[in-house]
Amino acid sequence: MKKRTAASLAGWAAHAAVVVGAALAMRPDEQIAPPVGPAKPTSPVSAAPAAPFPPPPAAAAVETPLDAAQHLAPAVEEGRRALCDGCLAERAVLDVVEAYLRHLDPAYLQGGIWAQPLAEVAPATPGQVHGLPKLAPGLLGAPEYNPMGMTVDTRDYPVETTWLVWIQTGWRSPQAIEQRISSGDLPEVARAWPPVKKEVFVAVDGRTGELRPDGIFHRTSIGIRPEPPPHHGRALELARERADDWLRKARQARSP
Repeated sequence: MKKRTAASLAGWAAHAAVVVGAALAMRPDEQIAPPVGPAKPTSPVSAAPAAPFPPPPAAAAVETPLDAAQHLAPAVEEGRRALCDGCLAERAVLDVVEAYLRHLDPAYLQGGIWAQPLAEVAPATPGQVHGLPKLAPGLLGAPEYNPMGMTVDTRDYPVETTWLVWIQTGWRSPQAIEQRISSGDLPEVARAWPPVKKEVFVAVDGRTGELRPDGIFHRTSIGIRPEPPPHHGRALELARERADDWLRKARQARSP
């Protein structure tokens, strides 16, 4: 009887060790959820990037319909066509920006990127466009613009051939939402919204391949523009080489 009891206890201990080990292995996944405000999100959302941003998502993070809607771009497998003859198409633009970010800081690639033509959001009269990118459709009581978004001056770029590539760098905190509610920029129902992305942009001229990270190294609210890191020039150079490869292919495709 004692032998049987000892064997049973040994088996139970082994089983417990396996369960505990599995639980510990799952703990990193528990740390990648987006910040939760007073109300929990009603649907799963993709996670935020790593340091210097919030903790990174798993490699196979799944994007929800809400996140996809924030991209505002048609779900076309090959991406949208070039904005002019011989220019970079959407797929090429994203590849160029990924090459830049990979050499600038791979953490930027952990939050997801998407592209939109500047012409889609440019006003008839050249000037500043505030609150980009727009808030995702379907957020109850959301204003037409994004009070937490960025400003793009269309006078800085050739509108008809420029792509804006948006890069997620984290999530808007509950405190940021509360501040916008207090200032009247957001309705009180915003407390119940799913987490809202925090995004910056890189502008790419599809005709020339020129890449401008104005949205990453932008002037802060107190008028200070952060200095790019020492290896920034090399990151731009490698991205430009990538763009030249794509432009060469585009020109070859046009040749009879």
